[in-house]
Amino acid sequence: MIPAKGISKSIPRKNLAKINGKSLLELTITSAKRSRLIKEIFVSSEAKKILSIANKLGVKFVKRSTKYSKGNIEPKFLVFEFLKKIKHVNKQDFIVYLQPTSPLRNTRHINRAINKILKKKKKSLTSVVEADNKFYKSLVVKNDNIYPIFNESKLT
Repeated sequence: MIPAKGISKSIPRKNLAKINGKSLLELTITSAKRSRLIKEIFVSSEAKKILSIANKLGVKFVKRSTKYSKGNIEPKFLVFEFLKKIKHVNKQDFIVYLQPTSPLRNTRHINRAINKILKKKKKSLTSVVEADNKFYKSLVVKNDNIYPIFNESKLT
């Protein structure tokens, strides 16, 4: 499942932003198609342009409801809606949730994750990356002022 909202407040049309001539959506679809472990690929979106790209690239699409196309929606709600609409998922199937906004993820990463969950016989897997310590120096803007996200005294 590739969730690709057409509307984004932070970066307009971010799922269609291009890297080396390919949109983030296209990169994600290509990585998924190259995996021999993924049997079906679906794009979930409310945007006609995104659904058109999915169709052009030979993957299935699920029209996302307006309710789940606004703001920051938790992925679980997108998956629930997706499952209701496709209706042919078996209990032993896994849903591989591939966000277009992770353009450095490739087929090898996808296959390693799928193989790991199968080998360990787990129900779910989430990929993470170790953040460098500069993350703790992050700032936030509130009321035109800049503040540290973390209080340094509480980090040690």
